Amino acid sequence: MTEARSAKGEPWSPEEAEQLRLLRLQAGLDPVQLGRQHALSVQQIEQLETGGDSCFYSPGIKAAAGRRLLHKLNAI
Repeated sequence: MTEARSAKGEPWSPEEAEQLRLLRLQAGLDPVQLGRQHALSVQQIEQLETGGDSCFYSPGIKAAAGRRLLHKLNAI
C-alpha cells in the first residue's frame, strides 16, 4: 500500500505513522538513533510518528522521508 500511496503522491497517513513507530521499536531504535542513521532530526521523526509537519518544507517531503524510512526499516 505504501508504494501505491507514493506513486499517487498521497499525504503521509496515520496508518503509515503507526507502522513506522512499530518498525522502529521492533528494530530496537529510539528516535535519536533513527534520526542519526537517516539524517533526520528527532523532531522530524516525532512528527512522522505522531503528526505535524512544521519540521518539513512541505507535506510531500514529509511523506517521501517517511516512506523512505518505512522501506529501509522493512529491509532490516
